[in-house]
Amino acid sequence: MSSMMLDGFVTEAVDSDKKDETQKAANASVLEPVPILMPEPHIMEIPPVNSEGPTTETMPAVSVAPPPTSIPALVSYEPVVSEVQEEAKPVAKSRKSKDSGSSSSSSSKSKKNNDPPTEKDMQNVDFDVDGNEVISHDPLLSRDVPSLSYFLHEHGSLKPNYWVSIQGTHTERRTRVVVRDGKRVQENYTVTIVDFDFNIDLSQLLELDPIFYTVADSVPAYRGGMRMSAEENGPTNIERRRFVSGDEQDAQEAWLDDSERRGVPPWTIPPSKSHNQEEKNVERTTKPLASSRSFEDWLVDYCRSKRVIKDFKLSKVIYGWNQNALTQSIEELIRSTGYYVSHSHASVHIKFHSSSTCVHVRSPNFVSKIFSSWVLMTLFSLILVFPFLWLWRRYWPGAGGKWSVAGVGFPVKRWELLKGTFPGDTVEAVKARLASMPVKQKEEEKRLKAEPDGVWILQGTHEGDWFRAWELSIRLAARDRQRVKWLSRQTLDHERIDANILAGELDRL
Repeated sequence: MSSMMLDGFVTEAVDSDKKDETQKAANASVLEPVPILMPEPHIMEIPPVNSEGPTTETMPAVSVAPPPTSIPALVSYEPVVSEVQEEAKPVAKSRKSKDSGSSSSSSSKSKKNNDPPTEKDMQNVDFDVDGNEVISHDPLLSRDVPSLSYFLHEHGSLKPNYWVSIQGTHTERRTRVVVRDGKRVQENYTVTIVDFDFNIDLSQLLELDPIFYTVADSVPAYRGGMRMSAEENGPTNIERRRFVSGDEQDAQEAWLDDSERRGVPPWTIPPSKSHNQEEKNVERTTKPLASSRSFEDWLVDYCRSKRVIKDFKLSKVIYGWNQNALTQSIEELIRSTGYYVSHSHASVHIKFHSSSTCVHVRSPNFVSKIFSSWVLMTLFSLILVFPFLWLWRRYWPGAGGKWSVAGVGFPVKRWELLKGTFPGDTVEAVKARLASMPVKQKEEEKRLKAEPDGVWILQGTHEGDWFRAWELSIRLAARDRQRVKWLSRQTLDHERIDANILAGELDRL
């Protein structure tokens, strides 16, 4: 008897002479003929493998064993192969090269369709980082929902860099002499002078966990078409979804920009356009998963679509801070230094930035890659091809489709209903209860506010607390006309140290 290895299975080969002798002995000892079930070609019966390690068992003789009543469960080749393969190397977190994109499809074949992808399965997925966007044209992501979900969760959960830039400039009118037509002419011109320019890093404030969200059905958004649509009556096909007008689309885009500056959660429902005064101009905050479809349902909708140029966008939004109010406070702080008095044409520019804004998954065809590259768009525009491609994607039925119904929210602060509170509870009563609980000492130091349903506690960093911590640093940077990339935080101790140094110079007199 000898063993053989076929396609990852271990089988045993029985000598034909011994098999004939055994068969004759069986026929002589048994009065009635016993049917012998021979396995079909290429089907190996192997007992289940123990999780602690592979085991081997001898096969019973054909003459003694009764006919099997059931076929043992087949074991895939993966556990057997894992015994001889080398240990997997750690997965690199850097960007994958485009040459490895073809290997992702081959690795996916060895993975069962029902099994969730692993980090090893996704290591060859190709993607690029273009500015503040992550873009992938990998074929696996446009046909496999679990792989698409894994990719979006992996890149969507990465916290972006967050900072604020503060710059002060003023304009001056100057004169110069130029030569025109052989004559010396004096002319006036205006120059912009940068007085101070610095950035403050806010990334460490993103300490709360990110929240995945979906857009409510009534909110205009891209749902598989080239125009925004809505699904007031629940999930429907792409062609049956109500496309909104151009005015509604412009109003929705303007509201998204304004709500981000005010720190409103991105899943908030905008004010209604109805004539009902109770609903008009009232924003409604719902649960993050506001859509009647789940996050995975939208991924299925994207993968099943037959449109040629598809684009699934996962937005990354930082919310919680009222940037408009904080910008106004910083401007008033700089005004108190006398900056506007010293320069009649002075202006202060304050802007909040983030390093990563969205994740795109697009079709793997070449036409889709043209819309992802400014170089290709410029090249095809020079030969007058890109305008026709744009019109074809925009208006031809079934050509282009966008999905922007999901995103990830990164809160700087949020209010949570305090456990143990009740309607009508007051802040003073809650503080008294927290003071008697030393375990809750940190919560006692946080901000509290009373609402009709109870007392809410602040999680994260409030705008006022941050402003008080950086007020002195911003004031001194504007006064001293600092031009640095990153501003370091200063306290009153620095002022005392500088005063002691100056006082030490006076002591020498």
